[in-house]
Amino acid sequence: MCVVMLALIFTRGAAQMIEFDRESRMAGNDPFFDQEKPEGLASNVPERVSKEIKYTAGADGAWFTKDDDVHEYYLLHYDNKGRLVRRSGHLKGVDGLLMTDDDILDDYMTYEFRPDGQVSGESLFTGTGILQYTGVYAYDNAGQKMKVSRYDPQNHEIGSINYFHGHAGLIVKDVEYKGDEIVKYHLFDYDNKHKMGKVREFHGSEGGRGKDGVWFTADDAVTSTKECFYNADSRKTKEKKYIGPGPDKKWFTKDDTMQYYTVFYY
Repeated sequence: MCVVMLALIFTRGAAQMIEFDRESRMAGNDPFFDQEKPEGLASNVPERVSKEIKYTAGADGAWFTKDDDVHEYYLLHYDNKGRLVRRSGHLKGVDGLLMTDDDILDDYMTYEFRPDGQVSGESLFTGTGILQYTGVYAYDNAGQKMKVSRYDPQNHEIGSINYFHGHAGLIVKDVEYKGDEIVKYHLFDYDNKHKMGKVREFHGSEGGRGKDGVWFTADDAVTSTKECFYNADSRKTKEKKYIGPGPDKKWFTKDDTMQYYTVFYY
């Protein structure tokens, strides 16, 4: 999937031009960031860090060319049990470049766990540590995730996501609410290895309810999609996000309009 490109790679304290595969410059064994514990993680907890890098097309308007731009990136921190404990998003600093010393921590999510290892809660903070909301997870008797309820810092419920399961316990649909109102929902398709392959989103503010204005009827309209790609070890390597079906008006065809793509590094 990767295309060989020219890229700028920045190391702490200096910048230099290197001919490199643009996506591979973030290889896991050559991190650009310090391997330090972020605030909120105990210093004695071993961790692994993976990365999600979001790219957009550059000035040439073409995808997978040498001027593709890193729009934002996420660092994912795992504890010694392999559990994701923190996901932090980063933006460009005053120098206008990503992966340099002045990158800005935009926000971060932390996760808590039940004794059985299931996620029990999440908390979203701004980059300066101000709590935005907390989420409480609910499961059925089989241990399947059924709902995440979100609360503001004053503990008022502000929204929720309900999950629906199909074959092999896979989540086939989620529905997001703000109060009693549906905001959007997603449908998930899987390959024969139970890996999520395609996602369709139906967003209310973008016409997802269709012409009849009623949710879950035949004219509900797809408003965006994602495609997921995996390596031989079944690890996700890339996602492509599309915001239009292209001139043929059909989703998941070659002329779909891409918004960004994300590359995953472990």
